[in-house]
Amino acid sequence: MLSGFVPTELSPQRTLPLEDKWVLVVEDEIDSTALFTLVFELAGAEVFVASSLDEALRVLNCFIPDAVVSNLLLPDGNGCALAEHLRFLESEVGRPIPAIALSAETNHFYQEWALSAGFQNHLLKPLDPSDLVKAVISAIQKHPSSTDGKGSETNSDRSNFLRPSRGLRLKAGRSTRSRVS
Repeated sequence: MLSGFVPTELSPQRTLPLEDKWVLVVEDEIDSTALFTLVFELAGAEVFVASSLDEALRVLNCFIPDAVVSNLLLPDGNGCALAEHLRFLESEVGRPIPAIALSAETNHFYQEWALSAGFQNHLLKPLDPSDLVKAVISAIQKHPSSTDGKGSETNSDRSNFLRPSRGLRLKAGRSTRSRVS
C-alpha cells in the first residue's frame, strides 16, 4: 500500500517525494490524523496538525505550508472557510497554497462545494494513503511554491516561522501535539 512513495532502501542519495515540504493536516478524527501524519512523514514532509478550523487559522498565522489537507466537515466550521482563507493568504504571501479536501460524503455536492471554495482536489475517505500523497505531490507540482526556487521565499527564510512538529504523539487516545496560541 505504501510502496508507491516509500523508498525500498534508505540511502543518502535517495530523495523523498515531499522532502523539504511542509504539510498542514486539518482533521478532527485522531486515527485519521495519525495515519495522515505517518504517511506524509514517510514521504519526507514536515507535518503540522490542527483538529479544528480555529486551530488551523492560528497555525496559519505562524507559518505558511506548502500544502494543506483538510477535512471538509470540522467541529467548529467547514473546510471551505479554510480554503477561502488560504486564497486570501496567497495574495498576502505572493504564492499559491495548494489544498486538498477530504470527506466521507459521496454526494457530488461536496466535491463541487470544495472545488468552488478553492480546493484543488476532493478525495473521498476512506482512501488509499498513496493516493493522498500523490494528490498532494500533484497539487504542489501544479502550483509550485517558493520553496522549490520559483518564488521569493527560500527554505532559509523559513527560520522565522514556527517549525512543524515531527510527528503526532498520541497518549491515552488524545493528541499531545503542541498547540499554537
